[in-house]
Amino acid sequence: MRLLVALLAGAALFAAGCVGDQPTNGNTGSDGPDETVGLEGVASIPGLGNFALAEPISSGNVTLVPVVYKQAQDEPEQTDEYITLAEAKKNGWVEIIERPGEGAVNELQVRNTGPKPLLLLGGELLLGGKQDRIVAKDTIIPPNETVVVPVFCVEQGRWQGASLRFEYSNAVVPQSVRFAATYSDQARVWARVGEYNEDVGVIAGAPSTVQSGLSDPEVRKRVESGLDELLKSLEGKDNVVGVIFVLNGEIQTFELFGNAGLFEGSIQPLLRKSVRSQHKGSCRTTRIIKNYGP
Repeated sequence: MRLLVALLAGAALFAAGCVGDQPTNGNTGSDGPDETVGLEGVASIPGLGNFALAEPISSGNVTLVPVVYKQAQDEPEQTDEYITLAEAKKNGWVEIIERPGEGAVNELQVRNTGPKPLLLLGGELLLGGKQDRIVAKDTIIPPNETVVVPVFCVEQGRWQGASLRFEYSNAVVPQSVRFAATYSDQARVWARVGEYNEDVGVIAGAPSTVQSGLSDPEVRKRVESGLDELLKSLEGKDNVVGVIFVLNGEIQTFELFGNAGLFEGSIQPLLRKSVRSQHKGSCRTTRIIKNYGP
């Protein structure tokens, strides 16, 4: 099996900068490193010689640059070695609950009853329980195992609920919230949620969850329109295994997967996040996530 994780030495490469941020504690002064990388920099990263950048696709001020694997991928029957959270929820293969007992703000219990490892993407939004949460980092849950998964709260204030179970919203939170979870702490995540909701015009007194902003009628209208346009533009493109998100001419993230099948299964919530992030809270960031698959 050709594991693209090795391509990045088992780690993610980050290059980012957020303007005007102030430290929330003594350990972090921003939501990420203080450098930026252009498309030419991404193309020259060591180990990416087997990949090419396809023609950009634009919708509004969002541009996608598909990343294409230059050769036909080996062993196509093995391209679905992981299941996504959306697939697991559809088939009833996953249970996400508060930790037994008193629960814990930054931990949830995830059980995978499916036949394959479950891939959770950092930033995926989980609704319910005592507070809405997001997955803190990319996490793999082996089949027929239960794992305690690190999460961040995106709903400040509430700590109660009729059910301790969570539902998947088929969404990844906006860039600024996701990056705060990647680089910073719970206080910064809450701050980014508040900024995002204020930016989209959430009315005073609404629940202090990121879902309030994501559910705004104008945001939903823009997301669905932009999402459809971007998905249609990606149709028919062969060997696409990743994408570079560009907002207002600046790279936001570089998401690279191990095969085209896994990319297709993960791209919809990532595209929703990209379209939702058309706000002043976005950070100039390049991020290569860990890769999964043959």
